[in-house]
Amino acid sequence: MSIVVYENNLGHVTAYAYAKSKGYQGTEEEFAIELARCGGGALVAEGFAVGEQDGVPVTSESPYYHNNSKYYAEQAGQSATDAETAKGLAEDAKDLAQGYAQDAYNDAERAEQAATTAGYMEMQIDENGHLIYTRTDQVGVDFDINNNGHLIMESVA
Repeated sequence: MSIVVYENNLGHVTAYAYAKSKGYQGTEEEFAIELARCGGGALVAEGFAVGEQDGVPVTSESPYYHNNSKYYAEQAGQSATDAETAKGLAEDAKDLAQGYAQDAYNDAERAEQAATTAGYMEMQIDENGHLIYTRTDQVGVDFDINNNGHLIMESVA
């Protein structure tokens, strides 16, 4: 049996002797068994805390592998980093979308100005199947239907 050494302000004594001085009633062998149980508990605690046992990283077969506080803290940190990255990308996309919306608005304004200056015409077919033609005075064309029933464009002077 190995003797566990405990050091306190009284100097160097065995853990068993120290326990006896504090009122422990069991034998040295019973004490060694209790120490072994505590040591095993410490290894379990270390496994679940940091994914190591006796300072050595556990293998993938261990129940503590990717199942410990350190691992989950690292995963949470990575998730936070990923969330920050996604937030940045979303802000960039929002800025681009706002820029494109402003560009579209500006293009529509320029198109309206050009149509007002140069004139425009529009043709639509209504719900009854009639051709509806609208034009500004700047557009020098008009339409008519000839004897064959064809739509013809005529210049308006």
